[in-house]
Amino acid sequence: DIFFTENNITWWDINANAQYIFFTDPQYHVYALGGLNLSTIDVGFADESSLGVNIGGGFEYHLEKVSLYADIKFNFNEDPHEQLVLGGGVRVPINR
Repeated sequence: DIFFTENNITWWDINANAQYIFFTDPQYHVYALGGLNLSTIDVGFADESSLGVNIGGGFEYHLEKVSLYADIKFNFNEDPHEQLVLGGGVRVPINR
């Protein structure tokens, strides 16, 4: 993710998450997720990087050719890098 803000401030982060499916059904599944986050804030004359941990969960609903998903995670990190992230989208299965 890259976030551009005012006054020449750039904020970007990289996330690597793993999912554990703890409930599955032919129509949907529910999962927990955890992972790592690397976040950097650049204010032009100085930058600050921080490594954090992601913890959250989500839900995936299977349609005929695609799946819809929504998840929420919190990035435990140093201030101001901590953040709550809401995500959602469409997944296209390769082997369904």
